[in-house]
Amino acid sequence: MDKAAERGRPWDHIVVESSGVAEPREIRENFQRVMATTPEELNGARLDTLVTVVDSNNFLTEYEKRNRVNQRQDLGADDYSEGNTRQVVDLMVEQIECADVILLNKADRATPDTMALLKETVCTAYSTDPMLSSATACHPSVPGEVGSYVTERLLH
Repeated sequence: MDKAAERGRPWDHIVVESSGVAEPREIRENFQRVMATTPEELNGARLDTLVTVVDSNNFLTEYEKRNRVNQRQDLGADDYSEGNTRQVVDLMVEQIECADVILLNKADRATPDTMALLKETVCTAYSTDPMLSSATACHPSVPGEVGSYVTERLLH
């Protein structure tokens, strides 16, 4: 934000990508807390849209497991996460519940039956539109309607 002020041109929008073990409720609450207590720290920035990207091919398999975050090396289990006994499925549900937009990513790798069950499962935690599907992995320039929707949503 300081760099934008120095150059005399503010950012149109800023995208923050958090890790797969991010706790979006905490991210939203932190923005809200700072906005309420010290809004000048945000330099006019605000949290507009929380997007959760769901791996269509693997979500249901992970959803059925009862792994804990501190047991999953691929989720950053290390000496600092030793005490994190939260189940991965709880984190996955929180990420869906807190989202403004759900992106069902890698839909081309999932069967039609899997996609139907995935949509039904996600809808139990997430009751509002939009839920979008992407056939390919999400990249900085997201293809097709997903990119258009997210871009339009961020700019308006």
